[in-house]
Amino acid sequence: MTRTPKKSYNWMKHIIETNGAALDENENN
Repeated sequence: MTRTPKKSYNWMKHIIETNGAALDENENN
């Protein structure tokens, strides 16, 4: 599981838009 700064930006943006729901999804995956 590698995190690049560019992808991290979009990922963080997605989390903010989904109220952090993406965080739980990522951990379960």
